[in-house]
Amino acid sequence: MEKVTDLYEKFMDLSMVKKAVVVLIVGLVVYYAYKHFWLREGMEGGENGVLRFFYADWCPHCQRVKPEWETLMREYKGDVKLEGVDCSENRPSIAKRLNVEGFPSFILSKAGKNLEYDGDRTASGLMDFLNQN
Repeated sequence: MEKVTDLYEKFMDLSMVKKAVVVLIVGLVVYYAYKHFWLREGMEGGENGVLRFFYADWCPHCQRVKPEWETLMREYKGDVKLEGVDCSENRPSIAKRLNVEGFPSFILSKAGKNLEYDGDRTASGLMDFLNQN
């Protein structure tokens, strides 16, 4: 606690310009940490991206699509990681960060970008999407 008090006293002794510079630098460090670490947490995955299937067990549309997803997982031999995200009981943080509002949703996270799949909810449609992206 003494170090914090000492740093505070040193800060208070600075001129207004130097205080502004310190506040600016601290703000930039916090912004950088937020943007590049917290926002990206859980976004990393496969080397060539991650295709996430957001579903809820209670959703009839998800129940129809789930066998197609399982077929894709068996047959896909590419480099994109496939990941199912169960949103049945609550919305996981990754779903919140990607603004998933409806189910089923398929989002490809790759090279810092997120592409939402809006095609046929079939294994072949998803396979084509992966091959194109």
